[in-house]
Amino acid sequence: MVIYPVTLLRLAMGAVEDGLRTILADGTQAGVVDRMQTRARLYKLPDHARLTPTGSSASDARGAARAGRPAGPPSPRSLRVPA
Repeated sequence: MVIYPVTLLRLAMGAVEDGLRTILADGTQAGVVDRMQTRARLYKLPDHARLTPTGSSASDARGAARAGRPAGPPSPRSLRVPA
């Protein structure tokens, strides 16, 4: 069996678009939580512990500032998903 890399990207991006449309329409992520990968599963991925600095999180404002990115997630109103 052959799985092409772009196939996986397109599959993932299709799920991202569907999820963003739902979040934009509902104003909350509650309707997509059941489709999200669990945190436990994420942590089981190879090298997750090695690649994640101890004591940091994606929402850590200082870590975000050091990385040159905004401290919080974008506002749902700023998300634009093509119809």
